[in-house]
Amino acid sequence: LVTFHGTSDQYEPFDGGVASDLEIVLGAGQMIDGFEKGLLNKKAGDGAELKLKFPANYQVEKLADKDVEFTARIKQVAVPVLPELDDEFFEKFGVETGGEEGFRTEVRKNTERERDHSLKRRFNAGVLDKVSEANELILPRTLVEAEMARMQQQAVQSMLQRGALPGDLDPSSMADKFMEPAQKRVKLGLLMAEVIKSAGITADRAKVRGLVESMASSYEDPAAIIKWHYEDPRRLQQIETMCLEDEAVSWIAERAQINEISVSFDDLMNPGQTGG
Repeated sequence: LVTFHGTSDQYEPFDGGVASDLEIVLGAGQMIDGFEKGLLNKKAGDGAELKLKFPANYQVEKLADKDVEFTARIKQVAVPVLPELDDEFFEKFGVETGGEEGFRTEVRKNTERERDHSLKRRFNAGVLDKVSEANELILPRTLVEAEMARMQQQAVQSMLQRGALPGDLDPSSMADKFMEPAQKRVKLGLLMAEVIKSAGITADRAKVRGLVESMASSYEDPAAIIKWHYEDPRRLQQIETMCLEDEAVSWIAERAQINEISVSFDDLMNPGQTGG
């Protein structure tokens, strides 16, 4: 547990710069660069003076790329303790039979499912990047502006959920940050729509159902999730769009040269966060 207060711009306090009894897990990347490192090798009761800098892309515009000083005090230090592998522990993960062997089987199944989903996302992203690089388009301004507005709204909602105050957010200042990704999304949308149309790709009902079932399998009550999707045409349409895009990527991949590479599980699941 850590208590701290921060100041920036000649000792001016800022919203979110004060915390009391905040639980920080070292190595989790909860704080800005350098904060967690400054707490290493400290014990309960120790203090720390941290002279850091907000990242240039920090979500609160007025603090981005600004120097900041934190005065922190460590109130409590704890280490994780592995739980006993018993039936009580297994039941917390929905495994009620099979004991440790059943638990390990369930973990492996879930891990393999997440691995396959990550591989598919990575492959699709690679194909789409190549398609985008190979084609030049004049993008309709209205489509780009609409996509920018949608991305800004999502970013604001995300920051509010993470504790930012409405007064700290200036959506108009975010425009430049979203211009390039919005252009990329619009470009890919237009290209994929043309591929789907030219190749005569349709959303196969069986594949739609399979995707819904695959997504639902990670929930405690898969049947309820499947029903939830099929109850609302808009939800089902989102799944159909995903299937169309998957089919389009497969259609492109069949006509392209594919180079296989090896990747570790850590790099696959946490790209850019491992030392490999």
